[in-house]
Amino acid sequence: MSTKVCDFCFNEYKGLFTHTETLPDGHIICRSCRQKIESYGMCVKYDLFQLLVTSDPKMREVIM
Repeated sequence: MSTKVCDFCFNEYKGLFTHTETLPDGHIICRSCRQKIESYGMCVKYDLFQLLVTSDPKMREVIM
């Protein structure tokens, strides 16, 4: 089986019931990252600001 990796949180998802979807621009997003982004009222797309919203608190300093 192929492994899908969320481009936002970098979690790997395997198996038949993966909780990922492919965005129109080709990036993969998991269900939890999508819910976080939508909870802030943003449209779902791949950009730096949304990476900061969905990243681990320790990684925010590295990204900045």
